Amino acid sequence: MFGSRKCVGLVVALLLSVAPTLLLSRAQQNAQPESALALAQRFAYVESSSTSSTVWLANTSGDRSRLFDATHAEGYPIKAQARSDGEFVAFTTLTGANQPAFNGSLVLWEKGEASPTTVDVNVDYAWSPQWDHSGQRILYEKKFPLSSDLGAYRTELWTAMTTGGKTRLYSDSDALEVVPIGWSNDDRSILFHRISSRGDEMFQLAIDSGVSASIVHLADTSAFNVHLSPDGRTAVASIQDGPNSQGYQLLAVKIPEGTTTVIRSGSDSPYSTTWEGQTNRLVVAFGTDSLEYISGKSLTASLPKSDRRLQLRGKGVGVGRIRAVAASPVSNWIVIENSDQLLEVVNDTPKLTIVPIAPHGGRRWVAFAGWVNP
Repeated sequence: MFGSRKCVGLVVALLLSVAPTLLLSRAQQNAQPESALALAQRFAYVESSSTSSTVWLANTSGDRSRLFDATHAEGYPIKAQARSDGEFVAFTTLTGANQPAFNGSLVLWEKGEASPTTVDVNVDYAWSPQWDHSGQRILYEKKFPLSSDLGAYRTELWTAMTTGGKTRLYSDSDALEVVPIGWSNDDRSILFHRISSRGDEMFQLAIDSGVSASIVHLADTSAFNVHLSPDGRTAVASIQDGPNSQGYQLLAVKIPEGTTTVIRSGSDSPYSTTWEGQTNRLVVAFGTDSLEYISGKSLTASLPKSDRRLQLRGKGVGVGRIRAVAASPVSNWIVIENSDQLLEVVNDTPKLTIVPIAPHGGRRWVAFAGWVNP
């Protein structure tokens, strides 16, 4: 019974991660010299066909510059994260479509290099690599089967240095799934979401000592979309109200105390959130037409009032439920997705500006890969 639940855990992880976000600006038709990209907010994105991906450095004015190309298994585009200075891009990839949880690779591209370099294998393709704040280490996940039917397996969390060298931080043969959440603000610990037969928990692991401890039991049901604030002091998670419920609460967790507060309730699907880097405000995609901004200082109060709400209905944004993807750490730009699987890069200061994004040119997928400093 337990082994079958572990297989379910693998399937859930794959379903949550294999469908990539679509991203391609109609304005980004022509490649530009990289020097032209310094005039507006910069970001990296991946444009993929069935068997190959191109990583671009672009900006909110519609310019772009090609960084590199990579091949991959059919239907499994790379999952990339650029370092904040754009000098490196780390990504997980799959060269064969067999067992993505066990057969992925971690690959690193460095500016000036002709091609990316494979850093590690046996990597879980489901989860994108995560840079620490110094930009020197990459957090990623590996899995190893312990039985032929994959009913038992071992999950490990590792870090890799840009200068070479890898370190195993954590090993777990009992969890159904381990989901990396992110780095503490001082890069001395990591947080991860552990799913087991006992429910969902949030753990913190000290890098130097290797000691891990549960911060909070999130739910006996299911927790989704666990996101850490830029200052590392708060995490939010969508919690299912019950095993057969269609309702969700949005929970704020203080780090490292583990105290929790319900800040929103009544949604019929997991809440979609991201964080503003400058203000540490939480951004919640609200229904089909707006973004809600909640001050970080308000997250200790039950159902706090929002600072503001950005109405998007009738403003050129695509139809359907919207999802917050990523807010810029240095400006008011935010990437949102709607149910048409289209993205817009949106800014309402000083006036509402929307950069529409959609696939073109025969490409099937495009995915956001991180904001890059000016």
